[in-house]
Amino acid sequence: MQLAAAIAFFLQRLQTEKQLSPHTLDAYRRDLAKLQQLAEAEGLARIDELKEMLLRGWLAQLHRGGLGARSLQRWLSAVRGLCNCGLREGWLKANPAEGCARPREKNDCRSCWMWTRRRTLSKAPATSVCTCATGPYWNSSTAAACACPS
Repeated sequence: MQLAAAIAFFLQRLQTEKQLSPHTLDAYRRDLAKLQQLAEAEGLARIDELKEMLLRGWLAQLHRGGLGARSLQRWLSAVRGLCNCGLREGWLKANPAEGCARPREKNDCRSCWMWTRRRTLSKAPATSVCTCATGPYWNSSTAAACACPS
């Protein structure tokens, strides 16, 4: 199936079946338009021509172009959704976006996140500090935020 037709089908399905908000649909539409531009620049026209290594390269290209981590995460989410739709419809045999790691935000230290999650769940005292390798960066005023510089 042609990539443009697959994108149109997917967006229509999101609008009618998932009943996403218009803002979310617009964001997905923009993200999938970027995907289509990148694919056309590589000479790809069909959805089954998408490969994991291409998607990873495009993620890196978008990052170098200044796209932030959250925007990259949304772009990858839109691509994953499109490919999952392609799996359900039989256009794809595997989801090429599944192997792509979620872009991490600047202060997205896994050990701090896990520590923060444990602290939140256990209701530990606010005097606790982060135990990640970079030292005590716990910000007691924002229990959900990781202030770790790594």
